[in-house]
Parts: sequence; structure tokens; C-alpha cells
Amino acid sequence: MADGSIVNQVRTTTGLFWYDLLLMLTAAGWVVKASGDGLAAYSSTTTVFSGGGASGANGFANSGAWVRLQDPGGVREFVLQHNNSTGIRLKISPAAKFTGGSGSATRVPSATDEQVPEGSGTDASPTYVTFLASVTGGTIKSHGFASGASPYGWWMGAKTIGSTTTMQIVWDPVNGNAADTDKLVYTFRGNGGNPWTGANMSSPTDTLNSSSAYCFWDTALTVFLGAPYAGYITNSVSQYGSGGAVNPFDPTEHTLLPIRVNRNSALATKQGQKGWSTVMRWTATSLTTAVQMTTDKLWVVYGDVWVPWNGVDTITA
Repeated sequence: MADGSIVNQVRTTTGLFWYDLLLMLTAAGWVVKASGDGLAAYSSTTTVFSGGGASGANGFANSGAWVRLQDPGGVREFVLQHNNSTGIRLKISPAAKFTGGSGSATRVPSATDEQVPEGSGTDASPTYVTFLASVTGGTIKSHGFASGASPYGWWMGAKTIGSTTTMQIVWDPVNGNAADTDKLVYTFRGNGGNPWTGANMSSPTDTLNSSSAYCFWDTALTVFLGAPYAGYITNSVSQYGSGGAVNPFDPTEHTLLPIRVNRNSALATKQGQKGWSTVMRWTATSLTTAVQMTTDKLWVVYGDVWVPWNGVDTITA
């Protein structure tokens, strides 16, 4: 399966912004299993968005518009619904899939194992969490990459042009224990504040809409808790981001440090290791307002983090 990318996109509506994510994922083999345009159009099997990211009938730029997406392996799903402004409500299903409930143009379906890491309320009356900075002024540039190969990791990020990062979504299959029935870390952090920095990603918390990342810590897929990304500490100095050091023999050499997902003693339950990220690496030099690429264009820096890239396009801040 081919990979998918979002390359230097500057959008002026929320619908276009999120429609780019839909296009990236479907290019990499994800399947739209249901959708609603927030008005009257609804399908329980496929996309209704013949109008793309536009507003109005069959468009994605309407409050309450939503999409249900399934990974290319037919295992995991998520549902994204937005309010055509800065808010989203996002649900994930690790196995059971979103086949329940009473779906409609404005109401998302349900899954027996669903979790709601972003937003709250009910399917009939969703509450959106503020996730984006405003895109209406054309000041937000988004990027993303989705692998078409199993286990189908992907990421999406956005930057205020010439300034800091504003949102982060990472679907991160980790290298972990063979007994783990869902080796995926679901990372969602928005509403500004440099979500791609080590300080934010390593913050230990289990609070929904606050933690950077979540995952299942049991084989029954019922214990859904925060999943901090651990940094490196040497003599009390953080070895990710601007606290790290460049190579003393060749300062131009890129440093890609493996990242461990680990619950430490600051969290009361399920302490220990989930696994090692396959989508992200810490960098020694933080680039919150700029972008750096490896010469083969296979990795780019987003804040304190290296993420995979398509090997072809030049990404800009």
C-alpha cells in the first residue's frame, strides 16, 4: 500500500484542515466506514463527502460533521467529529469497531470498547474540546505522514507559521511485549502550547483531554491510561530538545534518540514500560519555530521530535 502525506497545507476553514487528514489516511489504505456531514447526509458504510472539505451539503466544513475510519488491517478504528471551529470530539475503538448506536448526519456510532480521549458529552449531544488554534486567518500550516505498511503508524501536526507548534496527533505502534493485545499509543494534544516538546509529552497524568498520550495497559483492553514518553536524564539535564547535546565530533550529524513509553512512580497504577515508539525519536536540538530534515528526507524535526517523512517533498515551517 502507498504512503500518504500532508505537505505544507495552509487552510482557512476547519473542514478543509480535517479533510486533509482524511485524504492522507485514505491514500495510505484507511477506509471510511461511515460518515455524516452535520446537516442531512449520512452513510453507515462509506463517505458522504462528495463536496470534499467545503461547507454545505455533503461537505466536511459543517458543525457536527464526522467520519469513521478503519485502519488498512481492519483492526482499529476512530471517529472524528468537529464543530467547524476549534473543537473536536474523538473516539477510538481498538477492536470491537463502531457498529452500534443510532448513527445520523450529526450523530456518530458507538463501539462496545470505545474510549473518548478528546471531548466529552454523548453521541447525541457531543461536547467538543478546544483542540485547534483558529485556522480562518490562514496562519496555520499543517503536515503529516501515514505509512501504508503494517502496523500503519501515522502523525499529523500543525504550526502557526513562523511560530510554535499548535497541535499533535500520533498513531504510534510501539515495540513492546508480545503478550500486549494492543501495542498502540494514541497521542492527541492540541490548543497550542508546543505539544511536540518533551516537557509536554513526558508529563505524567491520566486526565482525559489533558494527557499527551493514552494506551491500554491490560490485555482485555479496558484499562485506558496516560502513556508518558520518557526522556533521557544525565546529571539532571534533560537529553531531549534544547537540553540535549549535539555530536561533538560532527555537530551537523542528526541525533535520533529512541523514545520509551513508560509509566513512572508519579502515576499510581500500572507502572512500567509499554514499549518503544516506532513513529517518533527525540532530537538533540529543539526546532519549535523552524524545520530540519535529514538529507534523505525520511525524517523531519517537529519541535523536540523527529517524525518519519516521505523522502520526496521539502517540508517548511
